[in-house]
Amino acid sequence: MRCAKVSVVIATSCCMCLQLCSQVRLVPESFLEFKNMLINECNKVGHLRLAQARALIKIDVNKTRKIYDFLVSERVITANKNSISRVDAAKCLPD
Repeated sequence: MRCAKVSVVIATSCCMCLQLCSQVRLVPESFLEFKNMLINECNKVGHLRLAQARALIKIDVNKTRKIYDFLVSERVITANKNSISRVDAAKCLPD
């Protein structure tokens, strides 16, 4: 049963990655490359700020923001404890 649950989680995550790629008009191969770059930098420092992500990824800042927010929300990378992402800010706003 555990393998089935893991497969569902992986499939859901992959589907969300594809939706993000479609939304920001980015080929999945590039997304995976950018994701690995951000993960490696996050592992070196312990956290990653949006400004650091923008310096690493030389693409449109809006695309970088969406990739960064997605990876933070999926807990793939850790945001700087002093900064707040748009995903976290949206949770704080009243409906």
